[in-house]
Amino acid sequence: MLTNKLECGKLRHRIQIVAPSGTQDSFGGVNAANPAQWTTVQTCWSSINSLTARDLAAAGTFVSNVSHRIVIRNPREAATIGPNQQVWFEGRVFIIQAVQNPDETNKMLYLMCLEVVVNTPAAPNASTDR
Repeated sequence: MLTNKLECGKLRHRIQIVAPSGTQDSFGGVNAANPAQWTTVQTCWSSINSLTARDLAAAGTFVSNVSHRIVIRNPREAATIGPNQQVWFEGRVFIIQAVQNPDETNKMLYLMCLEVVVNTPAAPNASTDR
């Protein structure tokens, strides 16, 4: 069940939302393993939740292949957050599949994400300053 109730105390994970900025390869993609190919769109506090089977069934109506829901406050800046951007958190990488604004209240955003495994020594890291 998606809710529009913002629980600020649960926003305890410092994440980076990044967008591709490098040159495209011959297939039109950007080398995701190279952190230099990405530009930070926003650094913010979030809640990262792995989805249960029930959550997956509800999320399945929006997108397929979703493993996590990341909740952030709706950015006040003109930051555009959308699909195919990534969320970096302590060496983990989440690909944003969909962005939801519950009840269109502009209080928070749900980022429906798929976690991918990065097996390179240059795995991206978000700042963990608290």
